[in-house]
Amino acid sequence: MHIGPRVGGDALAGFRVLTNNVTFSPGTAGSAGSPGVLSVLGGMKLSFDQGRVLSDGGGTISDGSSQAVPSNGMLAALTAGVNLGTGAYKYLVTFITSLGETLTNSSSTNITTTGGNQAVNLTVIPTAFSNTAIIGRNIYRTKVGGSTYFLLTTINDNTTTTYSDTTADASLPATNPPVHPSIGGIIFKNAAGSVVGQIFSDGAISFDAGAITSDGAGKLSAGGFNGPYGTIRSGSLTYVEVYTGAGTPSGDGVTAPRTGALWAKA
Repeated sequence: MHIGPRVGGDALAGFRVLTNNVTFSPGTAGSAGSPGVLSVLGGMKLSFDQGRVLSDGGGTISDGSSQAVPSNGMLAALTAGVNLGTGAYKYLVTFITSLGETLTNSSSTNITTTGGNQAVNLTVIPTAFSNTAIIGRNIYRTKVGGSTYFLLTTINDNTTTTYSDTTADASLPATNPPVHPSIGGIIFKNAAGSVVGQIFSDGAISFDAGAITSDGAGKLSAGGFNGPYGTIRSGSLTYVEVYTGAGTPSGDGVTAPRTGALWAKA
């Protein structure tokens, strides 16, 4: 079947294909099994941009700029070893695409090591089934008895579901899970190609090499004094609090004016 701008000299207003799967490929031949530029899959599912933009046939779209976080359910089992400490450990996972990294899954995988069983086998590491936008996973781990997560390893595929953890606490790099998803949003670069600002897909912002940030929930920080109502950059007007009534602002623990602050009472 030929589909083009005109058929027999008449404008082609539309077409109908009675089949479960239709794939539109680029002008050059692709590899076998390539998802193509656009695919209409069985059950009215859509696949765009080499599988990076997907719909589930039920009205939900996922794409390379807003990937869902990994699912929970990764398992951990003790095995013989001496590298880890003795005590409680926690693990979290993120997805990686060519555009950045998602947030972690919502529930950690927890385990307590014992003497001589100071290594951990992880299984059922989450994958993103049939989503070619996912190119890897990061696994983060706490130190023994801790609550701060550090990058344990990067798995550079979307298929591997097992990992043996024998990394000592002291060998963990000072790399923490992302606070905001780095996938999607808007990135601003200077002439040298360095990122100078970013609007994240959760609404948070970062400008001026991170000196000006927001948390995506209405709190702005600008490298100066950080108070309950926001932050003003050092060197400018320091702080103004406005409140009504005879008492102090409620809910922030303030009982007297801060040093160098101006209070205005309505």
